[in-house]
Amino acid sequence: MCRFLVYLGKEAGTLGDIIEKPENSLINQSKQAKEGKHLLNADGFGVSWYNQKTGGAPGIFKSVQPAWNNQNLKHLVAKVQSHCFMAHVRASTVGYVNTFNCHPFSYENYSFVHNGTIHGFDAIRRSLLSTLGKDYFNSIKGQTDSEYFFALVMNLLYQRPAPHTIDQMADALAAAIHEINRLRLLVGDTNHSVINASLTDGKKVVSSRYISNDAKEPFSLYYMLGKASDKSEAHLFTSQNTAPEAIVLASEPLTDCCNSWEEVPVNHLLLADEDLSVRFRSIT
Repeated sequence: MCRFLVYLGKEAGTLGDIIEKPENSLINQSKQAKEGKHLLNADGFGVSWYNQKTGGAPGIFKSVQPAWNNQNLKHLVAKVQSHCFMAHVRASTVGYVNTFNCHPFSYENYSFVHNGTIHGFDAIRRSLLSTLGKDYFNSIKGQTDSEYFFALVMNLLYQRPAPHTIDQMADALAAAIHEINRLRLLVGDTNHSVINASLTDGKKVVSSRYISNDAKEPFSLYYMLGKASDKSEAHLFTSQNTAPEAIVLASEPLTDCCNSWEEVPVNHLLLADEDLSVRFRSIT
């Protein structure tokens, strides 16, 4: 089980403020996660970030080293600033430990992370590939169910011309989940799949918390609306009743202020638009 987080804010923060400084930071989660089946997430990591001045595709940095033991990451966290970050630490279930299999995955302006497993993936891999257009087929470099799923999302999303609305992003993510379920049923797979995923273009975010069998325990996914607080405080964000200045989505809370963190409802999409307005959609 992997861990990920997404930050989207009106003001740019440093990467370290998001993934290093909180008491339960993503770097700390790579050593000892508090929620989930795998306490250790040491099979690589990756981060993506966006520059609003230059626009376009995100910057990406990945490594197969554990996040807590990468000297390049320690230099980057103090220097890279962005209004939107996405970060992931990996505990491998499908695919070898190599850079191609590390998240985030990216295509054009989009980056994507996934926590979970698509069971029966080997049985549906060929059928899934047959649904993809040439560009999305050729974009796959690794072996993970996550990257194949992302290619499916992009294939569905780009059936409509860019730029895409947040509802179009949500439609594509939901449709990809339904397509995976359809393909699994065709091969008679009866296991359950978990798709906790986040998709961003640097301006808006869509996240899913999904499990295909309601009788099974879903994976955790939290969000918090707030504002950047004084960096000397114990936590980076404080909740507020006024319009939010930032949203953080995380596999588990980054701070001990648990009353500030809300769980994303099971089998729902969370949509956070450019103005940081948040709403939910059921994945029926």
